[in-house]
Amino acid sequence: MTRQVCCDSTGTLGGFKWNDLNGDDICQVNEPKLANWTINLSNGWTATTDAFGYYFFTNVSPGSYTVTETPKAGWT
Repeated sequence: MTRQVCCDSTGTLGGFKWNDLNGDDICQVNEPKLANWTINLSNGWTATTDAFGYYFFTNVSPGSYTVTETPKAGWT
């Protein structure tokens, strides 16, 4: 009898969006995470940051991806 040990080759990709108040690209304790931002994955998928600034893409196939955000008016 043959038994498949692992049957799912997909993964999860995630992160968080924060307000980098000092512009150093490092999330400091006093820098708030941002909710309701649209995050884009280069395969055409989108996710929205939750109340704590986190986003996740699930069932992502192995490969290389680019993650971007949709700009909001008034932010640079």
